[in-house]
Amino acid sequence: MREPEVSVIIPTRNRWPMLSTHALPSALAQEDVELEIVVVDDASDDGTAARVEAIEDPRIRVVRNETNLRLPASRNVGADAARGSWLAFLDDDDLWSPRKLRAQLDAAREAATDWVYA
Repeated sequence: MREPEVSVIIPTRNRWPMLSTHALPSALAQEDVELEIVVVDDASDDGTAARVEAIEDPRIRVVRNETNLRLPASRNVGADAARGSWLAFLDDDDLWSPRKLRAQLDAAREAATDWVYA
């Protein structure tokens, strides 16, 4: 895998059904962008980390908090683990359009800015 252009950070805790049907498929479906997905498992006890690792997609990495740090701190853990030039934060129950990241990157380049949001 090439260096990721974007690191998608997805914090989660005991929400495998939402993560597996919403955020992960949505992030994996992004078009025309090199990305990595950093799932921050915030001390889940439902097997989330093992289930994510079982997907066996080289774009996905799991970082596990041994104690429940909650959402803001888990986002920071994901940002610290990120390798991409850009960070994108995705909640485990959210969906993205397949060209969302490409559109934001193009808008940032066109505006010569260091950040974008939607």
